[in-house]
Amino acid sequence: MVQNETESNSYSLVIKKPDRELSFDEILKGSFLLYKIKIREFVIPFLIIGLISGALSVLTNFGNLTLLDPNSTSPSDFFSFFISIFTSGAVLGIFSWIATSIVNAIIIQSTSDILEKGESTLRNSFDLAISRIWSLLGVSIITGLIVLLGFICLIVPGIIFSIMFSITVPVIMIEHVGVMESLGRSRKLVGNRWKRVFVVLFLVILVLAIVSSVSNTISSPLGSFSWIISSVVSGLVQPLFPIVLTYIYYSMKVKEKKRTVNFCSHCGQIITPEAVFCKNCGTKIRNIIEK
Repeated sequence: MVQNETESNSYSLVIKKPDRELSFDEILKGSFLLYKIKIREFVIPFLIIGLISGALSVLTNFGNLTLLDPNSTSPSDFFSFFISIFTSGAVLGIFSWIATSIVNAIIIQSTSDILEKGESTLRNSFDLAISRIWSLLGVSIITGLIVLLGFICLIVPGIIFSIMFSITVPVIMIEHVGVMESLGRSRKLVGNRWKRVFVVLFLVILVLAIVSSVSNTISSPLGSFSWIISSVVSGLVQPLFPIVLTYIYYSMKVKEKKRTVNFCSHCGQIITPEAVFCKNCGTKIRNIIEK
């Protein structure tokens, strides 16, 4: 018990809001460490959504198959079958999109609370995510369209837009701004750090893709039960992405802070903001030079 408490205290000293701009490996190390410490809190939302989505997908596919009569050659029957598949697919897609947006926002808010306050609760993070649902969905639509157009025109613009607007959700959740403000803030924060953000996101996406591919390969022999394994594995690794986005946000925000140093306008001596007279020459501080 004492050992667990000591370990928890040592983690609390490591897991804190960055006070300087982090390198890409520091962002990854901090994200993985936080994930390891709070794995239960981070995994639960993704597991719930993953299992629900998987179950609904299986039930929908089964229901669509029962509608198709293999002995029927009527065009209207085939048309009804494809309309049913399209409708059910659209409903599942919308549900997955909304649920994923909410869950990502929950993890980002939880990560922010841990870095800022040292603790978080899923209930509080859920309430805050729901309160900003329209901004989250709005920015998802806009960034999705911009990135899609970028990839259609040329691949490189799509990648640039993806990086430019990568931290819009952390901005919405942490700074409490709207859709358009989050786009501008994300672009400003990521500015001049394209390479670093690209490397971090590329490595995380690569890890997620490898894990997903391996889980699909392992679960495929299970047939109709393969979705359970895929959902569980996906729920275990997906929290890493919003955690990393939150770390990127805080790392990028640090570089925004400008340190203001006051100098005496008479002799150039560094003075404190609350000083009335210069300690070096005794000049009364009226006009100061800020650098």
